[in-house]
Amino acid sequence: LATQWQTTTTLANGHTSQISSLGTQVNLRATKAEVEGSLGAVNLITNGGNIQSTAGWYGSVGLSKHAFYKNDTANLLHLNTAGTTEIAASGEYFNIEPNTEYTITFYGFASGNVKSMDLHFLSKKHTSSNTHDNARLLVTTKLSGGNLDSRSVTFTTNATDNQAYIRFDNNGSTNGANAGLYIVDITLVKGPVAPSA
Repeated sequence: LATQWQTTTTLANGHTSQISSLGTQVNLRATKAEVEGSLGAVNLITNGGNIQSTAGWYGSVGLSKHAFYKNDTANLLHLNTAGTTEIAASGEYFNIEPNTEYTITFYGFASGNVKSMDLHFLSKKHTSSNTHDNARLLVTTKLSGGNLDSRSVTFTTNATDNQAYIRFDNNGSTNGANAGLYIVDITLVKGPVAPSA
């Protein structure tokens, strides 16, 4: 009986040792920072990539496919006008941190007769009843008419605002014919490094 007791104790101690060893290898707890770090930066833009609908976008925006993007197999946001004045598409509000560096990146192209396009960052305190209290023009440019183009801008938010949204403007047609601006893969992340597409 004493031998059986010794054998059982040895086996139990061995299993306890294995379980303790395994326990030091597996950590099922993670902080928010650890999760975000392992997944990469968190994109603050709703429906900015893998676009299936215009959900989360407001204004003069539709969906289109084009050979310049994924061989005409995936959707892009499309702002189209024959008018000579701007049309706009605004995204949903997202939370930001004051006095913090962010980087926004997007891809797109435009018809040759698009005057230009703008990207605005519009922010406010979440308690404000205004749509925005501060406006920052991040990009004014003419995107390529012959292939997929990209822009990336790093900026610092102001000291008071904690909520924002972005707005893309198609600044109109140069000749009264349809002028299309196409935008896709929009990312806004905290920090100075643009995520790869």
